[in-house]
Amino acid sequence: MNPDADFLPWGRAVIDGVADRLERAIPEAKRGNESRRRGYEAVYVHLRDQKIPGRVAVWLYAASAGSANSVRGSRDAIGIGLKQHADAELDPGAFRFRRLAPWRWQTQVDERYEGFRWLRNADELPADADAAADELAERVIRTLRTAEIVGQAA
Repeated sequence: MNPDADFLPWGRAVIDGVADRLERAIPEAKRGNESRRRGYEAVYVHLRDQKIPGRVAVWLYAASAGSANSVRGSRDAIGIGLKQHADAELDPGAFRFRRLAPWRWQTQVDERYEGFRWLRNADELPADADAAADELAERVIRTLRTAEIVGQAA
């Protein structure tokens, strides 16, 4: 990412690209609503969990450094959260036997919120939004398969 460029438009392009790739690769994946706030852009992709009856949501977001949805110490970053749905975190105990790396339990800058998060600093990703989306989507899909949230055919 070019540090001189505006982060949030680039971040929106990245998370939209990841959402598109998840929808194409995972049967029953469905994009949810987008949201925009100060220092933050997001979209959810809802999935059916193949192992436990119910659904999960992949929360894709671009968070400016220090914004409420960021994690302390991160720079401008693309975040990927794993949640029960848009308004509820997963129970960490219920997922303790599933391999979720790179997701780990983290507290956000707004300490009222915590959950399974994976952040990649924007300056560590390719400057091209499509290339960044490819890289992130590949890792998310691989992790969802390893955790048996989605099947291997995804």
